[in-house]
Amino acid sequence: MRQRLYKKKLFVVLSILFLYPSAFLYAQEEKATEAKNTKSEESAEDKEKDEPVKTGWNFNIFLGGGQASSKSNDDTAKADSLTQEKPSSARNQLIPTGELNIRYVFSEQWETALKLGQERNASVKYTFGSPISFTKKSDVTFSVGIRNYKYWSNPYRTGSDRRERLPYTPVYSVELGGIGPFKLGYSYMYQDYDDRDLEEVRTDIYGAPVTDSERGDLKRTGAVTKYSVSTGFPVYKKEKDIMVFILGGYNIQEYSAEGESEAYTHPGYNLGIRSGLWDFSLMLQQAWGVRQYKKENPVFRKKREDGTVMQMMMAEYKINTTYSVVGRVIQNNTESNINFYDAEGQIVMAGVSVSF
Repeated sequence: MRQRLYKKKLFVVLSILFLYPSAFLYAQEEKATEAKNTKSEESAEDKEKDEPVKTGWNFNIFLGGGQASSKSNDDTAKADSLTQEKPSSARNQLIPTGELNIRYVFSEQWETALKLGQERNASVKYTFGSPISFTKKSDVTFSVGIRNYKYWSNPYRTGSDRRERLPYTPVYSVELGGIGPFKLGYSYMYQDYDDRDLEEVRTDIYGAPVTDSERGDLKRTGAVTKYSVSTGFPVYKKEKDIMVFILGGYNIQEYSAEGESEAYTHPGYNLGIRSGLWDFSLMLQQAWGVRQYKKENPVFRKKREDGTVMQMMMAEYKINTTYSVVGRVIQNNTESNINFYDAEGQIVMAGVSVSF
């Protein structure tokens, strides 16, 4: 399974752009400028490059839409069998998207921001984010938000519709920049599941009984923590007209579910490129990893392991200082050692961004 998955990586040398990689690059440039200012003599050219900080309110609105398609047993309300493979035909859904960013810059040192709406960078349809962040010079960012997550009350039910749940949970995160060429990140959220319907699980896929203790291993309530390190550097830059950035990083996500067969560790890597030519910018990115569960699943009698790959392409054309047109294509693939969890999905999205 891993070999099939990793062969796909050889065809793409792409990247994942983390939450604020461009902020890291600009922070590095700002520090270089400050170093020049400490010198006794400063050229007129260096002075012209220093742009004044725009204090006060800044707004950005994004309106768009697209289509999401998926082939996944986890995305259908009814499963005929737990031994079935992913659906042969895709499930399509229109996805309207809206996002509001409100930012207030106190001074050159501090700013705060509020974001409401569907996240443009989300690779899943059901993600709603409303983070509030507080930033000092792009080096330290604290944020708290609200996010929802979809789950089935009994994901092992077959032959009839599974009941969907869509609760909300707070998400806390912090990012540290200015650590040499690196940026460090940490996030935490707690997911609470109503697992009473798991009492329906009585046998495994082979017809053998599932004990009460084994059902306890299926409980999903727990904390999700994520640690990340990212870096980025320009390989070519000509003033503000032409630029090429290489970006990459490593992250590890831990899910400490009450049931050990649902708990996992998910290390992942990302690599990519971002380029800009006058008013047009293009970003290509790829992320991949292996989600490793900690204990055998008593329904499938196997310890689950999922290989994951995400590829994304985004293009943006800046019409003027106020309006931009944005397009995005996202591809997700999961190959599991349990066929029931194989999945693939695509999202195609376009919209208009307005800043004022």
